[in-house]
Amino acid sequence: PQTGKWVEIDIYPYSNGLSVFFKDIEDRKNAEQKLAKLSLVAQETNDAVSFVELNGKVSWVNNAYTKLTGYSFDEVVGKRNSDLLSGEETSAETERLMKEKFYKSQPFEGEILCYTKNNGKRWLYSTGQPVFDSDGRLVRYFIIQTDITERKKWEEQVRRLSTYVEHSADPIIITDQNGIIKWVNHSFEKTTEY
Repeated sequence: PQTGKWVEIDIYPYSNGLSVFFKDIEDRKNAEQKLAKLSLVAQETNDAVSFVELNGKVSWVNNAYTKLTGYSFDEVVGKRNSDLLSGEETSAETERLMKEKFYKSQPFEGEILCYTKNNGKRWLYSTGQPVFDSDGRLVRYFIIQTDITERKKWEEQVRRLSTYVEHSADPIIITDQNGIIKWVNHSFEKTTEY
């Protein structure tokens, strides 16, 4: 109350009284408070969050990670994300690029097809951010994975529809709300010679 600062007090009795030592821990307490706030954010987000140590192994995941992947906290910690989530159709090239950036202490991002514990396929947008200590040394990675499976399904439907429309034997015209032609397919050109 006197200084308004956090201090650690160690008291040691000896034959003539007490030895009292004060240590300023203001910086440590501020860091702990910031970490507690960040921890709350990481815990409550809908995105899968993991901390990955320099050896490539996971040291912590949030609840969203366990819900998304089907793995429990204990099943994940001490393992590599790639060992748990890679499967037959996972892009080896994307994994290689992400690992390359990881081992060069660089941020990375990308879309990758992953597999859950029960072998379900999920498209994830993964972002890896290196975390450095106050001396600029890499400590670990903070990885956020957003489930983009529904978006990828929609993109595939749009691609299929686009391919159908482009190659349809029927002439197809797309106009804006004012009737201005914005696009025609090849069949329209062939039929009308425009």
